[in-house]
Amino acid sequence: MHHSEKSHHLATRHVTMISIGGVIGATLFVGSGSVVMHTGPAAIISYLLGGIIIILAMRMLGEMAAVKPAKGSFSTYAKDAFGPWAGFTIGWLYWAVWAITIAYEVSLLGYMVHQWIPQLSIGLAAFLILASMTWVNIASVRNFGNFEYVLSLIKVVAIVAFLLVGASLLLGLIKPATGAVGWSNWSAPGSFFPKGYGAVFASLVLVIFSTGGSEVAAIAASESEHPQKNVLKAINSTVSRVILFYVGSVFVIITVIPWDNSALLKAPFVSVFQIAGIDWAGAAMQAVIFIAILSVTNSGIYTAARMLTALAEQNNAPSYCKKYGSRGTPTHSIVATVAIAFLLTLVNTSAFVDLFTFLANCTGGILILVYIFIAASHVVIRKRNGEGSLAVKMWLFPGLSYVFIALCIALYISQAFIDSLSVQFYCTTGFLIFVLAGWGVKKSLSKKYGQVAETANTGI
Repeated sequence: MHHSEKSHHLATRHVTMISIGGVIGATLFVGSGSVVMHTGPAAIISYLLGGIIIILAMRMLGEMAAVKPAKGSFSTYAKDAFGPWAGFTIGWLYWAVWAITIAYEVSLLGYMVHQWIPQLSIGLAAFLILASMTWVNIASVRNFGNFEYVLSLIKVVAIVAFLLVGASLLLGLIKPATGAVGWSNWSAPGSFFPKGYGAVFASLVLVIFSTGGSEVAAIAASESEHPQKNVLKAINSTVSRVILFYVGSVFVIITVIPWDNSALLKAPFVSVFQIAGIDWAGAAMQAVIFIAILSVTNSGIYTAARMLTALAEQNNAPSYCKKYGSRGTPTHSIVATVAIAFLLTLVNTSAFVDLFTFLANCTGGILILVYIFIAASHVVIRKRNGEGSLAVKMWLFPGLSYVFIALCIALYISQAFIDSLSVQFYCTTGFLIFVLAGWGVKKSLSKKYGQVAETANTGI
């Protein structure tokens, strides 16, 4: 294969590592402590249930992707199942999630760099980071893959080190520097559900948000050398990585750190290392968190650009975004996405931060909507095409798929009754209605100007 052609595809090792590192963001290293504080040791149930939901969603997505790898992923499958309106709706919703996520992550990176190098303002640091990530994505698909491979590898090494240190503490191989370690932190009567059973369900919504990113692997696999084979690898590794990384990490946290110790849970990974007597862990974890956020930014640009390109190819976005550069990357979609993300970054780091918070709330519940669309599309496509000789099959079809859809709908609606998520529910629902209205306007204009064009062509 010619080098210029080979650079247009991801290797199997890229897709495998992206699928492994895809769910490891800063929310695991920092946010898991917040979930434990608000739920108690029962947070492990929230993470286990959240992991099961992601596993089922990826199983259904994998079944469709193995048959038809597509850069638009679930947007393309929604279009196939329900028509153009569904592809338009879920595609734009998902793109908006990533545009806002990129802005948020880059703002955090800018702040961290400013803390290290005060001479650099947050805005300038954010711009330099975003410009670097843009180059990584534009240079070539392989370039993105190599960079994300290294970032994901570092994250995985950090998680494995954390799990080994945690296991050593629990087994008595390492003597804790402070406090009690072991079952006593959550085995006493009433200590497992200190915030009640409802807290588990409330935290489940937060866990789903924090573990989002698995779907990136399905999009990346469609652009790899062996799409079907790599989709299978990505899907099969989902179970082990979600259980090991998230559930395993939370198990270590709740057995090493008392659930009500808010000071230690602000940075649970750092705290566990320090309890093990590894004092330099604080600086090391700051670097790992920086890398984790950088990885989310990098994969976010990649994913959002592919979704925007797919929307353009469905005639649901400006035709400008269909164009590819000489290196095989959707250059125009990358630039458009990064430009919007940078404008949002400026909003987030200015006096208009409340506007950014509002926009973030508008997209907060969209991942659950994505899972609903994935499951519903899967049911329709499987029933239409039959089982055949599928390489990946959803378990207990269609019953489990229907249970999944019902659970996701319940989770989405439950936001309205959770104080900390009610604003998010109404904003997200309003944004969904706005996008649906956008489809209505587009369809109306297409019909109007389509008729004008047809009249002109016939000479009437």
